[in-house]
Amino acid sequence: LGKPDKAMMHYRQALTFDSCNAEACNNLGDALARKDSVGKAIVQFEKAVQLDSTDDLFPTNLGIMLARTGRTDYAIVHLVKAVECNPDAANARTALGNALLEKRYYPEAAHQLEEASRLSGEKDPLTLHLLGRAYSHLGRFPEDVEAQREALSIAMQKNNQGLVQLINDYIGKMPRER
Repeated sequence: LGKPDKAMMHYRQALTFDSCNAEACNNLGDALARKDSVGKAIVQFEKAVQLDSTDDLFPTNLGIMLARTGRTDYAIVHLVKAVECNPDAANARTALGNALLEKRYYPEAAHQLEEASRLSGEKDPLTLHLLGRAYSHLGRFPEDVEAQREALSIAMQKNNQGLVQLINDYIGKMPRER
């Protein structure tokens, strides 16, 4: 549906016919998140998780939104559930790795991000950037530098200017002796 307003109308209508439709709740949450209605998005993602605890996408989206609001501990709980639902879910592992990195659980963050990188069909520049950051905190500086270089190259190829800027800012703050 593309446009968030049109999507929200569509999914709200779907929920009037079937209020137990976890996918519609999730999709409405996604549309609300795109409109920066994070609190309302969280409510919809929570409903989706309550309605269907077997789909890894629902707790992943909930975890991402919770982390975005600073509720990282609660986010980790849901992201762990997402990985338990589907151990091959690269997005869930990236989000979990990011949340663990935020909480300074560096070894586990690196593990989740390594798994996400291994599982994703193509290299994801955000996953590589986060993995590099985890490596840095573990004293694995050459691996951090390599991950950042690869992440930057891919982000530039994909013309993801926001991520290019984020990685360049991070690289600019790296000590020169690495």
